[in-house]
Amino acid sequence: MGRLRRAVVMGVAHWARSRGRRVARLFRDRLEAPDFDVYARELSRAALLKGVHVLAWCLLPGEVNLVGWPERRDSLGAALAEAGRRESARKKAAAISADFR
Repeated sequence: MGRLRRAVVMGVAHWARSRGRRVARLFRDRLEAPDFDVYARELSRAALLKGVHVLAWCLLPGEVNLVGWPERRDSLGAALAEAGRRESARKKAAAISADFR
């Protein structure tokens, strides 16, 4: 069964949460790698690109929480999806370059 569509009321701030599959960790430990910082930059870029005014965010090892004011009905989900795609691409590129060292 697919995920239910997110209800969006224009002119109101919304809370959105994005979690890893099967409660998988999205980020490594902050002391081990800069995953949190890199994802925060990607989230900021994606929010600007997709039209979300970020009011607050919280990055935990297994989830991302965001409170934002979307400019369009699809902005909030699109910003989280874009940040996730960018982070996945970065991790894949790092893994591939590590294989060739």
